[in-house]
Amino acid sequence: MPSVREHTHNTPSGHSTASGRSGHDTCDEAQREVVSFLSNPASYSPKCEKVDKIETHGAVVLLAGRNVYKIKRNVRYPYMDYSTLDKRHQACQAEISINKPHAPQIYRGVVAVTRRPDGHLQIAGDGVPVEWAVHMNRFDQSGLLSTIAKDGKLDQTIVRSVASEIARYHSRSKTIVCTDAAERLGQVVSQIEQAITSGHGGWPERQCAALRRRLRKNFQDVRDLLDRRGSAGFVRRGHGDMHLSNIVMIDGHAVLFDSIEFDEALATTDTLYDLAFIVMDLDAHGYRPQASLLLNRYLIAANHDSDLDTLSALPLFMSLRASIRAMVARQRSELLSDKSKKAALSQAETYFARAVAYLEDVPTKLIAVGGFSGTGKSTLAAALAPFVGRAPGAIHIRSDIERKLMFGVNETDRLPATAYDERPNREVYGRILSKAKRVLATGHSVIVDAVFADKVERDATAEIAAGAGVTFKGLWLTAPRETLHQRVNARQGDASDATQNVVDRQLAKKIDDLDWYEVDASGSPAETLAHARDLLHRSQRG
Repeated sequence: MPSVREHTHNTPSGHSTASGRSGHDTCDEAQREVVSFLSNPASYSPKCEKVDKIETHGAVVLLAGRNVYKIKRNVRYPYMDYSTLDKRHQACQAEISINKPHAPQIYRGVVAVTRRPDGHLQIAGDGVPVEWAVHMNRFDQSGLLSTIAKDGKLDQTIVRSVASEIARYHSRSKTIVCTDAAERLGQVVSQIEQAITSGHGGWPERQCAALRRRLRKNFQDVRDLLDRRGSAGFVRRGHGDMHLSNIVMIDGHAVLFDSIEFDEALATTDTLYDLAFIVMDLDAHGYRPQASLLLNRYLIAANHDSDLDTLSALPLFMSLRASIRAMVARQRSELLSDKSKKAALSQAETYFARAVAYLEDVPTKLIAVGGFSGTGKSTLAAALAPFVGRAPGAIHIRSDIERKLMFGVNETDRLPATAYDERPNREVYGRILSKAKRVLATGHSVIVDAVFADKVERDATAEIAAGAGVTFKGLWLTAPRETLHQRVNARQGDASDATQNVVDRQLAKKIDDLDWYEVDASGSPAETLAHARDLLHRSQRG
């Protein structure tokens, strides 16, 4: 069953996020001989210049040139048993079988360290195996998402790639049809409650009590939903440890690696709980816009209505992930020196604060962004999303993307003119409003963007908000004809099929009874965002 504990992260980049201290030695005499052998550049063919070594409480990783060899330590913990050569062999095979299908660029296979008749050790020799190792290709650490984020380079292209890869990962993962999905997650909730009650972490009792109360309430509210998800096939053998340091960009594509191999139950969970780790990790590190975009792009890529319904469980999922990370950081601080201890404690405080905040009540809103093609509706809607509703922001529903989904084509495929006739237009607006209604029912805020040239479309959107009992705001974007022409002509790789002629036809249309807030969108995206946020803020005060 899932449990609250720290995982061991050993990356073939030379980067370690392990819980153990680097250099801490728990190897027995036989393993020390193997480690010494693999630490010698002369042991490899061809010989490498040097070998870097990373040690954690569960593994020793040797980075030799372009190759990485990872051996499991001869250790036994309540949650991880590598105490025999056979068990270490099985663990290495499990790591390959789980990770290689998703990351063939990294994982190569399992190799034996063998002993020749003369007593010397050899990699993949004909002698008797004395140890087993996971063989991987080394990659550049600069490609890790954690590094990219720290360097300020986590742009939309990368986030979209990550979201698409996670959706693909889940679609290829083994489905576990079960009727006890709520019970599985309930054990995690109980363990966190117990840890808080026992005083683990040392946080103020008032905050601990609030977190316990909110965790239990939120869990009870979604129990039936979680069980339905399990019965419908949304509990899968996922990654289990999907944080910023376990995703790397290789040749422009996101690659997920280092999935949990030592505990099937821990990695077998609801797909949105699996996703919640990386969404929370981005948000907790100060990258809420990227977290918002990742969630939205995942929902588009996965394209499951059930995921929209399960947004009601997202606050619980993110709070659980943050709670676990807070406790882990607090535990790790006890093993570190003063300077590192302070940093770990600060990280623990950040995660704990997030865990509490994710379960706070936040007003639900529906915001509609309308205007002619080229006004920047989608750009504004995506930029507004992180500032609206609960973490990591509002769900952005875009008519251009819904149209492509409706016709079953790729997002950037151009549709024929007939796809924009009156009947498909009605169907598209029906889809976006139906999805908006579905999301609002979960307590999550929504931003819809479409042209909204017809009053009936604008009125129907306001009615959706009224029916859900949430605040509604309509924004109408404007910009000069020349600006609109320039923008649609410059588009590349976008879901919109609008052309200069489409803009001219839209401008010729009379807009009746417009009662939305007009936003000057003639400037930069940042200026438009500032105008929109100011209008929303002033309307809220009014």
